[in-house]
Amino acid sequence: LWTQVTNFKSSWAEGPCLEPLVARAVHLKATVEDAIQGVGPHQGSARESVPATNLMESGLTLVDELKSAADLYSTPRSASAFNSLIDTSTRATATFARCLYLAVRQHVIELLLSLVITLGEPTVAGDELALLTRQGAANIEAICDHICAVFGFDGREVLDLEGGPGNPHRIWCMIWPMTSVLSSCLAEETTKGWVLDKFYRVGKATGFGVAMLTA
Repeated sequence: LWTQVTNFKSSWAEGPCLEPLVARAVHLKATVEDAIQGVGPHQGSARESVPATNLMESGLTLVDELKSAADLYSTPRSASAFNSLIDTSTRATATFARCLYLAVRQHVIELLLSLVITLGEPTVAGDELALLTRQGAANIEAICDHICAVFGFDGREVLDLEGGPGNPHRIWCMIWPMTSVLSSCLAEETTKGWVLDKFYRVGKATGFGVAMLTA
């Protein structure tokens, strides 16, 4: 599918319309999956096609840059973010952008963990494995904290309740960050249960059917 998107051409666009940081994450995913499956462009084994150390270096750099991108929206800004889809002029919308970058970061972290575990490269399986595990756990904690702020869970004040984005907007922007926790191999079962409960509460309160995700 990514190959088809990359080769897409029309009178109004050519290839995927992604900001460079997100595009790098998607490209890394395709490259790492090729390396793991041994079906990369060199048609060799996983170890021969792409050096794991090179992928790890690129991936760890990307993990840091995604964290920096998320931190950039810790406060409102007069700019759009995440492929220019999110206006970040309010606390709530800035949090949407931050969570989306953190969701991408979570996927990259776990992608690199899969690379280390699957290929079993001794040169990258030491400190990097522990580092990625710590980063992933902290990333999940940050996403959950933002979920509380956006929806006002666990006694938190709802961000921009008056004059801010409505529930449909909040739900639409937060579904992917929330599901990134649910699908995470690093999230504890209690954390996943907490997110499922929040899906149920949001769906029940708004009638948007988000509770279906708890089935």
